[in-house]
Amino acid sequence: LAGIAYPVKYVKEVDNDPTLAGMSYLHHHRVEILYNMEPDIAGQAFCHELVHCILSAMNNDKGNDEAFVDVFGTFLHHALKTIK
Repeated sequence: LAGIAYPVKYVKEVDNDPTLAGMSYLHHHRVEILYNMEPDIAGQAFCHELVHCILSAMNNDKGNDEAFVDVFGTFLHHALKTIK
């Protein structure tokens, strides 16, 4: 994004919190996704974290609004799944 790579790592536990599906470490430019989720849920988590990364690259503070990021990520995931 904007010339910055955000490697995605699939992990057994995200940020030492068993309730998290994913996490963006924006200052370290990396993303972690829980490895044992169903593909559709993992895709949703990835899109959610991608939205955080995009908004951070844009210097947009909407990335701090979890409700906004979740809805945007949901629509993005659905769009990517249904592209023909």
